[in-house]
Amino acid sequence: PYTTLFRSLNPGGGGGPAIAFGDRAELDDIKARQLGFGEKPDYVGVKCTFNFVKTDKMWYEACAQDGCQKKVVQNTDGSWHCEKCSSTLENCERRYLISATFIDPSAQSWLSAFNDTGIQLFQNVTADQLAVYKEEVENEDGKFEDYMKQFLFKQVVLKIRCKAEVWNEQTRVKSYIQGLSFVDFKEESK
Repeated sequence: PYTTLFRSLNPGGGGGPAIAFGDRAELDDIKARQLGFGEKPDYVGVKCTFNFVKTDKMWYEACAQDGCQKKVVQNTDGSWHCEKCSSTLENCERRYLISATFIDPSAQSWLSAFNDTGIQLFQNVTADQLAVYKEEVENEDGKFEDYMKQFLFKQVVLKIRCKAEVWNEQTRVKSYIQGLSFVDFKEESK
């Protein structure tokens, strides 16, 4: 019964997902219904809880030129080089590339999120701001992890994109967060 729903959710849009209460699935449905193995990606709406985030590598250094956003490499003089633009820049822009777990009553699932969703997930804290804070407290045991705890265990409604990818000759479904909104408990109770 969900297959039509999964394929019909609107994949576009940058804001929070407009997923009606009755149109939501569970995280376990991604695996149980083998979503993502079709010719096109499948989209699913899920209400779940943000449970864990890998904090060792949450962002990448990107080209700060308008519209580029490709990974840059730091030169020995501290400047940044972008191969795509063939340019050298004084500064880079850090952009989120998040790997996190979300849970609901059916399962726990690893999901990936990119910059715009990361900013939403971390309540308007940019990757640049978080990187500066992490650098400031790197010698203080547990301070960064304690800071990150404030973002965990929030209930969210996610629009998830599922698509099978081949890596090292193995096919697996990668799930990306396409849209996010925090649960409005007043609306949920209606």
